[in-house]
Amino acid sequence: MLLHLLLASVILYLCVHVYVYDACITPASHMCGLVDYALATPSFNRSIAKTQKLCFKLCLDHPNCKSTNYFLKTRKCALNNVSHLDSYQELKMVSGSFYAFTESKTDCTVGPSNGLTTSLAETTKVWTEQELSLIGMASQQSSTYGLTKYTAERANDGHLNTQMTTSPYCSHTAPSKHPWWRVDFGGKHWLGRVTIVNRGDCCGDRLEGAAVRVGISFNITRNMICGSAVTADQALDGAWIERICDPPTLARYVSIDVDYGENANPLQLCEVMVMEYV
Repeated sequence: MLLHLLLASVILYLCVHVYVYDACITPASHMCGLVDYALATPSFNRSIAKTQKLCFKLCLDHPNCKSTNYFLKTRKCALNNVSHLDSYQELKMVSGSFYAFTESKTDCTVGPSNGLTTSLAETTKVWTEQELSLIGMASQQSSTYGLTKYTAERANDGHLNTQMTTSPYCSHTAPSKHPWWRVDFGGKHWLGRVTIVNRGDCCGDRLEGAAVRVGISFNITRNMICGSAVTADQALDGAWIERICDPPTLARYVSIDVDYGENANPLQLCEVMVMEYV
């Protein structure tokens, strides 16, 4: 269902996007790509990669790789020793695919290609990642512990304090079977990463099972989950827990919720940070 919704959001956007993946190998090493396109050429290596980001990394780590074709439904990763910038190579439209090519440029210039028509080149957009400041944005939570101090906006006030009893505090709901927290951007943004800062003075394990959801629905359960639920190994006191929205997802809301089943626990968030593609 997540994959179907994601593909639908890409199709509804009615535009081909170019995005940047910074692999942190060297300052100039990164990959650029096109959504819903693939290189029409045999690959020299095929494998299964959990995410397109991992597929990109396989290419960047391989001395002969110039581009990749990644297929979201099957998670197949094809490494190519040529790219659309080489002679007699072209791109083809393939729904649900992600074509990426290595470039030693910071602007991800697509460049000439037999497979890129003038009209396509005019509609491409360069994607770069930047922090989306949540300070001052409207946030809510299912309840507030003690009714004071630990309100929802404590999780998006820009402070990285992880001590619940020290100002400026953290957000903290009352014990509940399904507590949640949500922030409203007031507009739509393409999201790439969400980071949660867990409580540091105790009780970090309460975040186990938490899901990060992003989407355009006010009802958090209708939005897509970024990555997997927080594991016991990750739910440590003061931990920074990152979730990747792969590929980037159009959203107005980011939420975090935990289903505790028959138990009741509070949801505690010291900060939530978001990276967007622009």
